Amino acid sequence: MIAFATLFLGLIVGARPVTVVVGDKVAAVSFELDGRPAGKLAGPPWTAQVDFGAEFTPHELVARAFDDKGEELALARQWINLPRPPAEVEVVLERDAQGRAATARLTWQSVLGAKPESASVTFDGKPLPLGEGERVALPAYDPATTHVLTASLEYGNGIRTRSDVVLGGGSASEAKTELTAVPVLARKAKAPKLEEVRGRFRKGKEPLRVAAVERGPAEVMIVRDLDSVEAQRVLRLVGGARSSPGGFGMPGGRTGAGFGSPRMTLESEDHLRILWPVARQVLDRGTSNELFDGSRAFSGWMGDFRFLLTRVDYPGPTDRPRRFADAVALGGLRAFASYSRRAVVLVIGGPVRDESRYEPESVRRYLERLHVPLYVWSLVEPGRRPPGSRAWGEIEDVSSVSALERAVDKLQKQIERQSIVWLEGRHLPQDVTLEPGEDGLTLVQ
Repeated sequence: MIAFATLFLGLIVGARPVTVVVGDKVAAVSFELDGRPAGKLAGPPWTAQVDFGAEFTPHELVARAFDDKGEELALARQWINLPRPPAEVEVVLERDAQGRAATARLTWQSVLGAKPESASVTFDGKPLPLGEGERVALPAYDPATTHVLTASLEYGNGIRTRSDVVLGGGSASEAKTELTAVPVLARKAKAPKLEEVRGRFRKGKEPLRVAAVERGPAEVMIVRDLDSVEAQRVLRLVGGARSSPGGFGMPGGRTGAGFGSPRMTLESEDHLRILWPVARQVLDRGTSNELFDGSRAFSGWMGDFRFLLTRVDYPGPTDRPRRFADAVALGGLRAFASYSRRAVVLVIGGPVRDESRYEPESVRRYLERLHVPLYVWSLVEPGRRPPGSRAWGEIEDVSSVSALERAVDKLQKQIERQSIVWLEGRHLPQDVTLEPGEDGLTLVQ
């Protein structure tokens, strides 16, 4: 009866035309942005100007269709400045004679027209083996306690998708449920217990139901320059193997200083990706979107930060304009889309001009709304930093091996203190609040 013809796949600000497709019985359409009126249409063409504000902010856009008597017929919804998966995975539960979920079967589809490169299933954050027919046997579980079954797929170019199923705990049904992943920060590297966070999350005055708490792997997005010349110079790297153009090489000299050192890496199950600050235009259904290419995923044991800064170079031409701030915004979106512990690291260097469309202050506030922590590292000492770097706020010095080790240690400790709380329902991240307690638990910023 009504559907969006305009789909916003990238980051959106300002006033934009929004078009809907409606059925024959529709006489009027109204738009709501975050629950507030955003426009009305009394007939074709079914296009309205909707103002998404001056800064990146997650939004919920709703279009409602009405008949000639003013009765609502249907609605359509899309999320703005939040992840929209190009691929989807569904989980079908198969039950035993007692009606308890015993096996899960995965089905998936993708606009990429390709099979996933990898598929994984976890139960309460612990991996389960995926067998033939895309089936996985579920462990015995207490039906009185809430559990989360997660299926994750990974395609090429860093595209990931997942589906979550809530089991037990008084859930109305053991089926796919919309969940919101909220990162929290504890005083120590230990996930809070379920009973410690129940009843503490709110959306305005409305209490939110906690489905589960987990830690799981972390996702770290690194935005840095296209070549590693400056990093090699300041980190005193001499000789050694170089990575392949796409960043697929292995760390050279892992027994040497820096490479393989626990002071330079995260946990083995964590993932690190480089997001290059150069954009390319992609046309989809008449709408132009921008993509920033990323490197392959480096697991924690491979993701030695000194290696990533000095041995991985952009595979294309390096004379293209750099857009660091824009890439940081997209890096925050991708880190958010991992629904896991996360962070974005921006590495700034010498006098390379940032030709971003958006200001660092605006991007920083966007990441705060997403609850994605941002770390800014500098390969040059304070006196030589570009004037515009001050807009990024606090900057960590990484202009020596020892300084890089200190910066990595700070990042390690923050990520180790993160956990993910799963809330039932779909909520805008900036709408969720956490009541303080004696444990000092806070939302990640």
